[in-house]
Amino acid sequence: QGEFDATKSRAPRVWAILPLTDKMPDTAVKGDPALAWTLINGTVNGTLLAGDVATYAGTAKEILTGTRLEISATTDVSLKFSQTPLDIWVDGQPLKENKIRLEPGIHKIVIRHKTGANFRFEASAGTFLPTW
Repeated sequence: QGEFDATKSRAPRVWAILPLTDKMPDTAVKGDPALAWTLINGTVNGTLLAGDVATYAGTAKEILTGTRLEISATTDVSLKFSQTPLDIWVDGQPLKENKIRLEPGIHKIVIRHKTGANFRFEASAGTFLPTW
């Protein structure tokens, strides 16, 4: 029950992470599968734990996190974050506000944020997929 009720969570539980130790590759914002993304499981409520990220991020001060969201009908989707991200891209396009209108299909969401703190976000609609 409560915060850890997996049936009510609107957050991804599987994350792809890419530590940013050098210049960010141009294709990273599109979730380029040719890059060295690492899959990490979040908690039941979708929190990406800082300790788990540190295992893979090394000395990186920033990381990209990615997930895939499936939408069944055209809808407005709002994103709610536990901490303000540095940048957000949906299907490679920058997101200026935390709301976007999405068409049916699978969409890649890539978020740039600092390491060192737990991170979580929710989407108001759609289903997060467990694969990258």
